[in-house]
Amino acid sequence: GAGLFERAAGLTPESHEPERARRLLSAAEAHFRGGEPDRARTLLETAAAGEGPLRFEALCRLGFLLDETVGGNSSLQVFERALGTADPSVASEAHRGLAQSLSYVGGLDRALEHAGAAVRVAEPLAGRSTLVYALAMQALVRRIVGDPDWRRPLDRGLALESTVELPELDGCPSAFEADIRRLALELDPA
Repeated sequence: GAGLFERAAGLTPESHEPERARRLLSAAEAHFRGGEPDRARTLLETAAAGEGPLRFEALCRLGFLLDETVGGNSSLQVFERALGTADPSVASEAHRGLAQSLSYVGGLDRALEHAGAAVRVAEPLAGRSTLVYALAMQALVRRIVGDPDWRRPLDRGLALESTVELPELDGCPSAFEADIRRLALELDPA
């Protein structure tokens, strides 16, 4: 797994930057899933230091890793750097990451802005999974700030979620809905 991806990245010539970066991202993911977040972080930092467009994806993944393992405002600058991408899918993820991180550290106005931006950037994409995650984050942040219209993006996200195959359940509308129901002690539907 992780070692093979890492070795392949090491053997990839520098002139093949996209392949090398993709292998570093795969190795980082394998290390993280294998319980080695520090090694994953090192590999993501290496990929993020590259020159190609995958550096922005590496920054996004690094931001989510930092948010999960370090917390606080550790991921904010990383996500902000990821917004330099020309790829709308990565930009939506960066906005979603900022919304999540800012909601934890008390920057709720900015969290709302970034949650809305994540949805706007994802709207025109053909692949709907990015929009599904963005709608879930928008619903969550709206719920946190007490916006009475928080349910609309959640319902839209739930409807879209049933039409796409998501790579991760964490952060999807059904997971947020289950958490909301659990917190409201509506345990049977959760």
